[in-house]
Amino acid sequence: MGQMLGVDPWAAHSAGLFEECGKAVLYRHAPDHYPSMLRAVDQDMDLVQLEKRAFGVSHDALGAALCESWGLSAPAVASVRHHVTVQASGQIPEALQRPAVCVLSALARALVQAPDILEELASALAPKAQLDETLVLRAVRKLLEQRQDRQSHDG
Repeated sequence: MGQMLGVDPWAAHSAGLFEECGKAVLYRHAPDHYPSMLRAVDQDMDLVQLEKRAFGVSHDALGAALCESWGLSAPAVASVRHHVTVQASGQIPEALQRPAVCVLSALARALVQAPDILEELASALAPKAQLDETLVLRAVRKLLEQRQDRQSHDG
């Protein structure tokens, strides 16, 4: 999607790849406790609150710190840091200066988990990230079509 929209594809790929890396670290840190936390919630916003109470840090903040220490680009780090908020609310935090990668993250998640809202989300988020809404809609429709084709061939 990054390539289709002129958004740094490496940053978008890296953000998607490492978006949940903080969960892996917390799991490794507390293998007896963290799995029950994951099972106790349905949404990452609720998980973030549990993580902060239990560990003093949430997986999104921890993941962003790791990505920053690994030298990932600022847009990828910001996407990891803000992915929970953007995916849950559809709102771009004001502190997010270059939100395009984070918007792609939210669209990718919707593609997998809530394809019925994908076009509405794309229309809402594209202008906030200074992306051309028509191109974003074209890209998400193409990806949705590819996903449906794969499912019909597999199913």
